[in-house]
Amino acid sequence: MSLSGLAQKHRGKQKPVSFQKHYNEVLPAKPQFKPNGWILAPGATFMMTPFVANKKTFDKTDVQQFDAKLTATGKPGLYAEVGRYRMFQYSKLFKYMDYGASYKGLRGKEKGEGQYVSVPGGAALSVLEQTSGTYGYHYAEAFFNLNHVWRIGKYNFIQNSIGVNAGYAFMTNLAGNTVSAATSQTPGSFSTQLHYKLGYGIKMRGNWLLIPSLETPILNILPFETTKIFTRVFCKPLSSCHF
Repeated sequence: MSLSGLAQKHRGKQKPVSFQKHYNEVLPAKPQFKPNGWILAPGATFMMTPFVANKKTFDKTDVQQFDAKLTATGKPGLYAEVGRYRMFQYSKLFKYMDYGASYKGLRGKEKGEGQYVSVPGGAALSVLEQTSGTYGYHYAEAFFNLNHVWRIGKYNFIQNSIGVNAGYAFMTNLAGNTVSAATSQTPGSFSTQLHYKLGYGIKMRGNWLLIPSLETPILNILPFETTKIFTRVFCKPLSSCHF
């Protein structure tokens, strides 16, 4: 979620287009305005997680397996971007494009529980483990958007945008534990997303446009790294040990 502000100097001494007697354009247009300018956008993020617990099985053998139940919850983070925009004079589908650099923080927490059970039957073979942890990823990103504008009033419009962003996690914060037999999967440092953005445009007095908007990924490309957190050793009487 972000609040974009588009601004620039207007040409000449006449009033901005939106407040002239013969109103025409909701977006900056020639000759009153240049077809490009700056974008500033503070915002916030929230990690969307499954609404039900994720049940998984680890270390399965012919006689036993580790059944785990993992629950994730999102937490709010910060977002900020700065960039440029350029208006398209003749395009009917996309009215302008914007591009720039941004900071994105993604945060959340996890809870897990699990135990070894017999196969078949599901009888408990170990005590129930309960763990919790938190995570946070801080990305420096570049973004690019193509924006369609649907005018709904004299000073208002709906904006639909399609775009791409790519970033690098320059800082990662992980704390806590996972259930002992589980395999930990964490996103790699690089990420790329195809995203969609829905905004509501407000033409302000002077040289500003305000566009509160919501953005969500359509396609994520996130390389994952798998790490074995813990390995147990099981030994039966008068038999060999199994890892």
